[in-house]
Amino acid sequence: TGTAYMKYCDVLYSGGLLNSAILSIPVEEGTDGARSFDHCTVRYSASAGVELLGGNDNFVNGEVSNNAFVGIVYGPSAQISDCVIDNNSGDGMYGSSFEPGEILAPTITGNTVRNNGGRAVYAGSYTVADDITGNRGYGNEVNGIVFSGLSLDNSWSPTNMQFAGEELPYVFEGLVDLGPTLLTLQPGTVVKFMPEASLTASALNVVGLETQRVIFTSANDSSVGGETITGTSPAPGDWGHIRLFDSTASISECSMRYGGGEEIAEFIVDGGSPSLNNFSISDSQTAGMFIYNSAATFSGGLIENNATGVILDN
Repeated sequence: TGTAYMKYCDVLYSGGLLNSAILSIPVEEGTDGARSFDHCTVRYSASAGVELLGGNDNFVNGEVSNNAFVGIVYGPSAQISDCVIDNNSGDGMYGSSFEPGEILAPTITGNTVRNNGGRAVYAGSYTVADDITGNRGYGNEVNGIVFSGLSLDNSWSPTNMQFAGEELPYVFEGLVDLGPTLLTLQPGTVVKFMPEASLTASALNVVGLETQRVIFTSANDSSVGGETITGTSPAPGDWGHIRLFDSTASISECSMRYGGGEEIAEFIVDGGSPSLNNFSISDSQTAGMFIYNSAATFSGGLIENNATGVILDN
């Protein structure tokens, strides 16, 4: 809980039922001291490898492998860079905090996350991913940065997809309702959906380019964003829908495909006045688009290979 500095250390066969091999937690009063771990190896923990829950934690140039649970648990301001995180039984990295519901704004850069038994990175609902950049991964159960919600505005870019065969796209799981939270998707961003996952949003800003479209697709689709789930192929109905609720969203140069599972359409406009330009909606198990009581505007759209094209209900 105080100040710590470890360099070129091996921590082996540690951990326990409730404690990871290295556990950094915030002080009860005052300001946390700096806790720095440089070129450290953490292996064979009976629990998680490393938990960085303090206010000034750095884990760099290290290796976290073969632990019985998560590789690294990151907290609200952890800095994790240039590490190899592999062969852990659970997720490679997992967002958590000492205080429930605390916003997590980690800096996670240049890491290789591979061959873990869970998700490459589980960001949960409280992570701001703006500074999760330049990472790569493969061989995980889910090769992606997985969200179950957002509690603060996020801006996502394709920075974690720079290495062919080691891409880490953004992935939604479950029924995600962003409420008023703004999600901005930069050119070239890929967002995938796990089975039965759906997204409801009021504030969505999609700023694709003709040469760098923003893609919404199935986690089984390896044609963009790499092989997120090994050995799978996409199909209509793989995921649910994107629903704009009472929204003024702006969406341009965007493609959506392989949704419409157990829902009226792959893309739902429910009220509001969003604008869509140069978009495509395809391969839905149901309708491509459902528009209800909305003043939405559309231009340059392509709606194809869906069970039904467009349903209007005003």
